[in-house]
Amino acid sequence: MSVTNTFVGKKVLVTGAAGFIGGHVAAALAGHGCHLTMLDRNDAHAKAGVLGSSRIFWKVTSILAPDFPSWLVEEQFDYVLHFAGNANVAQSVQDPEHDFDVNVRASVAMLEAIRRSGAPTVLLYASSAAVYGNPSRLPIAEQDATVPISPYGVGKLAMERYLAVYCRLYGVRGASVRMFSPFGPRLRKQIVFDLMQRIASRPAALDVSGRPTQTRDFIYIEDVVSAILHVLGRGALDGTTYNIGRGIQTPISEVVGHLVAAMSPGLRVNYQHEVMPGYPDNWQANIDRVTALGWQPQVSLAEGILRTVEWYEHEHS
Repeated sequence: MSVTNTFVGKKVLVTGAAGFIGGHVAAALAGHGCHLTMLDRNDAHAKAGVLGSSRIFWKVTSILAPDFPSWLVEEQFDYVLHFAGNANVAQSVQDPEHDFDVNVRASVAMLEAIRRSGAPTVLLYASSAAVYGNPSRLPIAEQDATVPISPYGVGKLAMERYLAVYCRLYGVRGASVRMFSPFGPRLRKQIVFDLMQRIASRPAALDVSGRPTQTRDFIYIEDVVSAILHVLGRGALDGTTYNIGRGIQTPISEVVGHLVAAMSPGLRVNYQHEVMPGYPDNWQANIDRVTALGWQPQVSLAEGILRTVEWYEHEHS
């Protein structure tokens, strides 16, 4: 049975629905028979989102708005997919209090509202590989040490733990997904987008922050969405965490090479070799737990980058 059948006839809330991952997940769910509410605090973003169905509703508000908990209790959602919050590690280093407010305080308030609603709501929490910090071994498994090196990572780990405790103490159902390095169309920040912007400006040479040997586990957004739906449809909903990556350690230099080949062949590349505070050196996910649910990544790095470049060039043509 398809995992999308899980949502037929169900009330589903997607927070951060105008964002990169939330928007793609909402778009995937929109055609699968659920009653979908898309929440974002930015009205302009909401109007650019997934529209065109009587089963889709937009709510423009903040999770920290005074009336949000009572609204959530009243709605009695079957599923809440929580993608709202700060996704910027550097910003969390510069302003840790803001990161705490939007990533921890708001998320705990929502979790508490779910508990008080009495509904059998399932919460999918969007966490991050940032909870691991600099890992002691690769690939990183979910049971390995979590030693975050940024306020962002600390907040994500705290919310994972809150969810697990709420599952044990109060019977809340849910899971956390630790996403590694998602990329794809509509992501307008982070390394792939930043590089595309700078290559498109036709520089004499491309200056790249960090070292070419730094690695990440890049995963195309289509595979991220599929993994999330597998977790909700087939995973343990008892506070379990799931890594979401391709399970492949990719040097930054390889990503740069694909982008240069696609956008400006022959462009000279200079690496700056400094590492920004809060960012780890190497990441590679052990994805055994999520592949045991019947999921496998389908899109290669090269194919994902080509699709992303096509989107970028279409957007800026």
